[in-house]
Amino acid sequence: MILFELTPADISNLNDSDLRELVARLCEAELSRQGISPVNIKWGGAQEAPDGGLDVYVQDVSSLPAPGFVPRTNTGIQVKKNSMSKAACAKEMQERGDVKKIISHLANNHGAYIIVSGKDRCTDKMLSDRISGMESAIKGLPNKENLKLDFYCSDRLSNWLRLHPGVALWARIKLGKLLSGWKPFGRWTSVPANKEDELLLDDHPCVRDLNSPDKSAVALIDGIKLARDKLRNPRSAVRITGLSGVGKTRFAQALFEAGTGENVLSSTDVIYADLGEDLKPSAAELLNYLIANEYTAFVVLDNCNPEVHRQLQRQLSESKAGLSLLTIEYDISDDKPEETGVIHLEPSSEKTVSVLIQRRFPELGQLNAHRIAEFAGGNARVAIALANRVDADETLTKFSDDALFKRLFSQRKEHSDSLLINAEILSLVYSFNVSAKEFNDELSVLANIGDVKRKSLHRDQVELLHRQLIQQRGNWRAVLPHALANRLASRALENIAPDEINSELFKLENIRLLKSCAHRLGYLHDCQAAHELASSWLQHGAPLNNIAACDPEHLAILSYIAPVFPATALSAIEKACEDKKFASRKNVYFSTVVCLLCKLAYEDEMFDRAAGVLLKFAET
Repeated sequence: MILFELTPADISNLNDSDLRELVARLCEAELSRQGISPVNIKWGGAQEAPDGGLDVYVQDVSSLPAPGFVPRTNTGIQVKKNSMSKAACAKEMQERGDVKKIISHLANNHGAYIIVSGKDRCTDKMLSDRISGMESAIKGLPNKENLKLDFYCSDRLSNWLRLHPGVALWARIKLGKLLSGWKPFGRWTSVPANKEDELLLDDHPCVRDLNSPDKSAVALIDGIKLARDKLRNPRSAVRITGLSGVGKTRFAQALFEAGTGENVLSSTDVIYADLGEDLKPSAAELLNYLIANEYTAFVVLDNCNPEVHRQLQRQLSESKAGLSLLTIEYDISDDKPEETGVIHLEPSSEKTVSVLIQRRFPELGQLNAHRIAEFAGGNARVAIALANRVDADETLTKFSDDALFKRLFSQRKEHSDSLLINAEILSLVYSFNVSAKEFNDELSVLANIGDVKRKSLHRDQVELLHRQLIQQRGNWRAVLPHALANRLASRALENIAPDEINSELFKLENIRLLKSCAHRLGYLHDCQAAHELASSWLQHGAPLNNIAACDPEHLAILSYIAPVFPATALSAIEKACEDKKFASRKNVYFSTVVCLLCKLAYEDEMFDRAAGVLLKFAET
């Protein structure tokens, strides 16, 4: 199977500017792999413009740990699309009968000079002839022995390209030989091409390292440094998580952007794909191929579900590859895999979102941008969606949150009570499945809870999908962004009695949906109706009435709803600890309970109580 390799004939088909950029990208990749900044590489300008005799110049690199296709710390490369004979090589190096000044400069600095031909395919003899021609051009140079000369034909470029799959992927796109869904470094976000895409930085703490004992948030630039440090280790697997709209993909893109912090990861060695697209080859096939061919690369996978992450991480850990894996968590799944590194993103500051709106929608003005950012609570996706619904001559400063919510939801379309009611019902859960054959037909369960017809619920989830207020992954759906979904869920809880919800969710076959509803309630700690529903789950006959008898699924449910009523959750655990086996290491789920107790202990008024329960586990 051939995925990245390009033939010498492919190299010959590149035009002048693309061939020159290919060589520059290969030089960047060569240096980046050795930890050398691409700032040491100079190239650009029109192909016909005077360039002093060099198209690509690797200049004043402090050291070169592994000389290869870039052989010296000062290396000059002249790129030609056409064939270069022995005589043409000699002529290229001279100007008015004298050796070009730049070549003399390279010799003075023990450098190298290379001529590249995208047309030639050289045998050993042909290569020797061309280098002989280059040597004849500098025979009068006093320190000619200090200058390394070489000639790269299309065969050697093809071999060089095999070392750098990210560059090969770029070249394939230029040649129209795309791998379906796979991309090199670029704009991975949906920012319009005519809009500025500079990353906005401030001191607002919004990045957490979930593997660190100290999970306190740090500023964006510090989070970028953290992620880069993790990914530099071969076979590392890092996962970016966070709610929809917090900028996970933009964060991943910034890891490879020159000018964003220090020690940037190589943009020429990165391969990106969105798993929501039709990929050929699949992510597993591509990773196997990279491992088998001993490639070094960063593989970035957007919208990657936990199961795929586990599979790829396992492939990577069992290999000796020089690869690093970065996956971006989509928002629909309730499941979280065990990973080597998790970077969690939280919403940006309102100030940053305001600047973003002013940049993207300058016609709205500063006051409207501030009000939109305030309503969005630092969620860029909500802010952009709302800004798209505002006219330039409107003033939002006097609009209530409810008025802005209606503007965001209606999207200038005719108001529909049915659509709003069904959106509220669908928002009761973190995610739902639309297949009638999977998970006990969850749409029918939700329709029964809301006392609506399944056909109506299905029709309206499709309309919400068209309005980009629902995210889709296969048969899975989730109302997003969560700032909108939480508001809708709060309205639903006010209109639907707990008994009507519980009569469906307490059925054993609906355990996944119960867990998903618990996930939603965890975001509604300031909603009285959410508190009432969660409390009903601990009452006599309810699934969480006896915590000591709970299985992992029900303990996960308790963990989700604990933020709604921390004191009640702690009391339930204290009651369960009356069973001495529960409050000991004999409890096979003790680590889950201990983890929850540690979280509950953060509240000052509950610290002593939580610590007391923790001691019972410690004593065993």
